[in-house]
Amino acid sequence: MKKYIILNGQNKVPDNFVESSKVLNNLLENNFIDSVIITTWRDDINNIIKESENFKILTVEKPKKGLGLGNIWAQMIQYESAIKYIKNKENNLEDVYILRSRPDIFIKEIFIKEIFKNFIKNKQETGLFKSKVWISYFDISKPFYMAGDCWGGHILDMMKFINYRTDLYPRHFQGISHVRIYIEPFLKEYPILVDYLKNKKNICYGLVSGNNWGIRKQTVLNFINDQFYIDILKLYYFILNKYFYVDNGLNMIKFREWSQTNEKHVIKTDITFKENMVNVEPLYGTFILGHNNEFINKVNEYGIG
Repeated sequence: MKKYIILNGQNKVPDNFVESSKVLNNLLENNFIDSVIITTWRDDINNIIKESENFKILTVEKPKKGLGLGNIWAQMIQYESAIKYIKNKENNLEDVYILRSRPDIFIKEIFIKEIFKNFIKNKQETGLFKSKVWISYFDISKPFYMAGDCWGGHILDMMKFINYRTDLYPRHFQGISHVRIYIEPFLKEYPILVDYLKNKKNICYGLVSGNNWGIRKQTVLNFINDQFYIDILKLYYFILNKYFYVDNGLNMIKFREWSQTNEKHVIKTDITFKENMVNVEPLYGTFILGHNNEFINKVNEYGIG
């Protein structure tokens, strides 16, 4: 098993990067991972160079057309450059796994090891992915708003998240940089998701994200009796259950509020789909952090699979 860690994005919390570098260097010294790859803009390299002597640093030019809605072009360009580097280095990609993160995210060493071990544990013999993709959180009521800060999986699966399309993402909406990463591999098999991206019933643009729980509650109530929304939710949970596993390690990640598990973010009740109604209360929260897939497993029996 070949194990790579990719770090993309800005180093907005330098102390986290210093702490993270110690862990990553230790993993390299003990041969647990094969390489740490940092991709950054050429004019940002001084922000990470001091802690990166043992890491592979790839520098790229900022796109002339701009960073894109939600900085999506910035993320894609840096992410793809690291993927290409690994592809050129490895003759056989069948046993290559990647953890993608940011320089300013600190993940405890024990949890990094657990993530890579779970890639093997969650191998899939058939289906779209080689192995279930690890994510640290997902939005409970805005479909495909999933962790855009750190995720991981088999390299051939991770390549499916490289997405430069503009035809289905014509305008900015909350969570666009997250949604477009994860929804793209499923559009061909599930055409209803194209309708979702085209903002049928105003659901894609109308579901407001953020930390204002009152606004989120109202937007969910606006759509909760709509059968199209129910169908999208069913499919969303089905895909989460089949192709992803959710685990934030219970405070194993230090970055932003989502990485700190608390009662506001952990939903313990399941959603029941009956006729055109949904048990609404769990949908009031913005996203949940699961220590395992228990919530998704509970709700999946009402899904389409």
